[in-house]
Amino acid sequence: MLRLFYVLAVTALFLSPSPAAFAQYVLTAISPPPQFSHDDLWNLSITRTNTGDNYAQFYMAMRIYNEGNQLEVKTNSSTLALPDVLTVINLANISQVQPFTINYYNGSTLQQVIGSGGIFPPGIYNVDFTLYGRPADGNFSELASVSEQLTVDAQWPPMLLSPADGDSIQHPNPVLSWTPAFSTYLSGSVTYRLRVAEIFSGQTKQQAITANLPRYTENSVPMPLQIYPNTAQPLEVGKRYAWQVEGRMGSSSLGYSEVWEFCYCFREQQQTIYNSFYYKLTEHPQSQFERVKGNIIPVAFPEKYVPTGGKLLFRLRNMAGRLLADEHDFDAPKKIGLNKYQIDLCSANSLDIANGNYTFEFPTEGGQTYFLSIQLNERTDCP
Repeated sequence: MLRLFYVLAVTALFLSPSPAAFAQYVLTAISPPPQFSHDDLWNLSITRTNTGDNYAQFYMAMRIYNEGNQLEVKTNSSTLALPDVLTVINLANISQVQPFTINYYNGSTLQQVIGSGGIFPPGIYNVDFTLYGRPADGNFSELASVSEQLTVDAQWPPMLLSPADGDSIQHPNPVLSWTPAFSTYLSGSVTYRLRVAEIFSGQTKQQAITANLPRYTENSVPMPLQIYPNTAQPLEVGKRYAWQVEGRMGSSSLGYSEVWEFCYCFREQQQTIYNSFYYKLTEHPQSQFERVKGNIIPVAFPEKYVPTGGKLLFRLRNMAGRLLADEHDFDAPKKIGLNKYQIDLCSANSLDIANGNYTFEFPTEGGQTYFLSIQLNERTDCP
């Protein structure tokens, strides 16, 4: 994760004499977003107080220096007319100042970054903008300039460790742990914000952590672990909980962890609690994989579709797209609701599916196909 800090004023005023009058120009650079590309730096406003002066052509020059004040990149715009008092250059109209001429120095990685449209790597950059202009019968000269120092900080957010995602716990005061957050440029002590929220029926863990009132929050955890305290609302047996951690350094965020879930339930309750949970099928392939443990996969079609066929059709593919199985290899999925089914991996006929990533496809009689991408973990031996 990258974060940007701005440390220098970015407005400059330059007075340039001409034979007819004093031409006044103000150049203002607007700070780019926290994760910026080369084009994001071209976010400027040029104020030309006297549009009736003798200057006819202009161009912008940008210079990027590294922390050692060595020139890394030199970029010039095409020529501009600047007919108005105020001219704004940004991503919306950047094509008007192209083509750029770009020169690279020191064999740095910025050449690859700029060429690919990527974001700048961590480091401290000094960025100088200069406006050049020339009268109709003269040469280009500097009219205004502005500089800013940009620090791109490489940050590592916390990553959850325990309890593992989807685990069941049997203690009312579990120890929640995660990896330390880290920053390359910020200095100070790291603290953590911990949030635990109940997952209600029909919710995903992400929805629960975003929308529900927290069961427990702690804003200044000094180390990467926390025991669920007796002073918090007690965990309820048979309930599922989502949790997430944010790393903090002073007023700056070091990023959020992923969202995990755990169940405060015992062996005889685990099947009951998860009977109310379903993996929702989507109309398009998913980029993220749902983590599945065990051999039972409960799925739910969108409410607008209710299967009408006698047997649910589906296909199972690996990450290479190879068909591994379909409804002919499994017993018919058990219907457990109006549009809800349960697939039992142990019902496969001589099919050994190992832990890994897979995609289920569910074609319908109307030509629509629904999808579920799963990450299969901790399969148990079939009886």
